Amino acid sequence: MIRPIAERTAIADCARVIRDGGVAIIPTDTVYGFAADAFNENAVERIYRIKGREKNKPFLVLIPDTAAIGRFSDMPLPEELRAKVPGAITFILPLTERVSLSYVSGTIALRVPDDAFLRELLALSGPIVAPSANGAGAPLITSVRELVKRYEEKVDIIIDGGDIVDAAPSTIYDCIGKRVLRQGKVRV
Repeated sequence: MIRPIAERTAIADCARVIRDGGVAIIPTDTVYGFAADAFNENAVERIYRIKGREKNKPFLVLIPDTAAIGRFSDMPLPEELRAKVPGAITFILPLTERVSLSYVSGTIALRVPDDAFLRELLALSGPIVAPSANGAGAPLITSVRELVKRYEEKVDIIIDGGDIVDAAPSTIYDCIGKRVLRQGKVRV
C-alpha cells in the first residue's frame, strides 16, 4: 500500500501498520527509513531480513521527545546536545537494565526527529526503529519510484513524501565517550 504523505489518513494508516507489527517505509528528517515498533521483536527481525543486515549492527530508535529517553536509558541527555534536539542527531546512551531488546546490547541509539509528520506518527505509534531504507552497504535511495520498485512487495506500507533532494544521514554522537562517530546533518 502506497500513501502520499499529504493524504488525510496516511499517518493514521502508517501508525496502525506499525502498532499491528508491520513494517513501513517512511520519509524521515534525514532519509527514507524502514519503520517498525521498537518493542516488536518480530517486526524488527523482518527489517533485518529485508535490509540483509547483520544482527550485530543495531538499529536506531526514533522517539517523540527527550522525555522518552527514560524508557531506554537512565543517563540524561548531555547538556551540549540539548540545543540540537530535536533534530538530525542520533545519540548513543547506555541501555537501562529494565529494557531487553534483541537488536541492541549495552547501548542504544536514539533520535528525536524535527519533522511534523514524524512527531505525529510517533505520537500514535510509539518509539520506532528506523534504519535507512536501502540494502546493507548499498547507497541511499532518494527516489520514491525506486523504493516502490524494490520494496513494495516486502513492506506493508510506503509513505510517499516525494524524492529526497538533499539526502544526508544524521550525526551520530556517543554520549558515553563524548565523541562524534559520524558527522552528518548536524554539526557537533
